[in-house]
This record gives sequence, C-alpha cells and structure tokens, in this order.
Amino acid sequence: MESSVLDNTQQLRSRILMGICALLGLLGLLLGLANLFLVSVIPAKPILAFFQFLFAALSIYLLWLSANNKQRPWHAKLYIYTLTALVIYAIYQAQLSSFLFSWALTLPIVYFLMLGKESAQFPTVVLLCTVLNDIFLKTAVLISPPIVNFLCAYLIVWIVSYLYENSREHSEYHLQQLALRDPLTQSFNRLALSRDYNSISDQTDLSVYVLVLDIDFFKQVNDRYGHEAGDTVLKHCAQTLEQLSNPAISYRIGGEEFCILLTAPAMSDVIKLAEKIKLKIPQQQVDIGEQKISITVSIGIAKQQTKSGLARLLATADQQLYKAKKAGRNTIMYSEDLVA
Repeated sequence: MESSVLDNTQQLRSRILMGICALLGLLGLLLGLANLFLVSVIPAKPILAFFQFLFAALSIYLLWLSANNKQRPWHAKLYIYTLTALVIYAIYQAQLSSFLFSWALTLPIVYFLMLGKESAQFPTVVLLCTVLNDIFLKTAVLISPPIVNFLCAYLIVWIVSYLYENSREHSEYHLQQLALRDPLTQSFNRLALSRDYNSISDQTDLSVYVLVLDIDFFKQVNDRYGHEAGDTVLKHCAQTLEQLSNPAISYRIGGEEFCILLTAPAMSDVIKLAEKIKLKIPQQQVDIGEQKISITVSIGIAKQQTKSGLARLLATADQQLYKAKKAGRNTIMYSEDLVA
C-alpha cells in the first residue's frame, strides 16, 4: 500500500474539479449562445456572452488536464476565482427581478470542497459583500427583503459548508493516523516510514540513514513470561525509542523490529545516537508483574546518498543487524559503503 493512497483530499478535489468543469463548461457555452441569439426572450448581452465562452474554454481545458493527470494545485484556485468574477459580473449586469444573485448561494459549497476550510473563507466573504452591495444599489434600501433573505440563506450555506468540510478533514486525519500507526505500540508503521522516506529524500541534501533495531532474545521473553509480557516489552521499547530518537522518528516495522529514519551530516552522529539507545534501553527496566527485567537491542545502520529506494536501504541495514546478532547481540554494526 503506497502512502499516496492516503491523500484522499487531493483525489476528491480532482474529481470535483473534473465534474464542475464538465458541467459548467457546457452550461457556459449554452448561456453564451442564449445571450447572443435568444434576443426575443432575453436582452442581448454580447460582452457577458464573450466571457461565458472564455469560461467554457477554460473549463474544457482544465477538464482535459485533469483527465490526463496534468492538473496542478493552483488550477483549482484559478478556476474558482474566474468563476467568482464571472458570477459577480453577471449579477451586476442583471436586473434584481431576474434573481441571478441566487447563483451566489451555490458558490460557498464549491469553495469549501475545492479549496478547504481556510482558503475558502476569502472568496466567500468577497462574494457576500459584493452581492449585498449590488442588491443595496438596486433597491436603495439598506434593510430590504431581498438583502435579509439573501443574507440569511447565504450564511446558512456558509456555515453548513464549513461544518461539513471541517468534519471531513478531521475524519480523514483520524483515518490516516489509524493507517499510519501500529495499534499495539502506537509507533508509526512501515507505511508511515515509506511516506516519510519519500518526503525526506526529496527535500534534503544531507545523507539519509536508517537504524534497524531488534530486541535481543525476545522469543525467550514470550516463552518465559507470556505474550502479555512480550507486548509490555514492545510498548516499553517503542516509548524509549521515541524519547531517545527525537527529533527523528521511530517506527515498528515488524515483530520485535523497529527502525529509525534520520538525516545527519556524518555517520559519527548516527553512531552516537545508536550508542545512546544501546546504553539507555537496558538501564530502563521493564515491569513484568512483580518482576523487573532488562532488555537489550542489536542495531544495524545503513547510509544512503543516492536515491535507490527504501527497500534497498532497509535490506542493507538488515544485513548489518544480522552481523550484530552473529557478533553476540547488544551490538551495533554499520557499513561506510554507500547504498547506491
């Protein structure tokens, strides 16, 4: 499972953009034709029609980009602000009796779905102030039924859109945490390691290192004290690693095996961290019922400067861990050879 699967927000907004582009592109084209040729039904508005044709062309272009996976994050903002400008212009051109300002009631929903709860606030406020000003100029009454009705309806749509998007973001965040955390130790898991590795390797010029740690004689702990005691040892080890490895992040990547991913200027800095972990973990005894036991860890270190991938980096660290186990455990092994 790739970490990109967790980015539901971007996938959702891409699908929404495609749907809106298809719908509004067709609608813009039809309204443009209507404003040019249906002069017997509505007054001709060639300037508005021209802008509607431009908007339809933009919609079709962005739809093509999205369908071919060429969409960029700023495309959504461009489309939203263009749509807002077109709606504002159309409202100013229309008579109040046409109720064209009712189009504005649909836009906060689009803003929050496409931009998120924070970026949506600005266009929502601008549109509200603009439409209220237009209604006031056309009625010459500060508190009129059109202003009161529009304001109340708009605020309801605004609040509901905000609450929905806020709830969706919180739900997605909690689901991501469930997917990225080991349920027993609450350490990050292998999926989180993959996500963080991709982020670090793309953003840093420093060397990337991994420490793979394995609890020594863990099977004997399970056999002698029971699996519940084994779980206690795992949670104790995870908490200790989280404290000692900060600001680097520790991960449980399987069984009694943990990993720390970090960047550092030199191997000596990483070895110092490994030495601190090897020293501190046995000192912090684990309470097993009425007994206290000490555990030790074996550590393998691998270094990477070229982007060969996480799997190969972990494989090299595992080789060093195997050497540490063969050397008698409670040992650190590392290789100065780069993982190319």
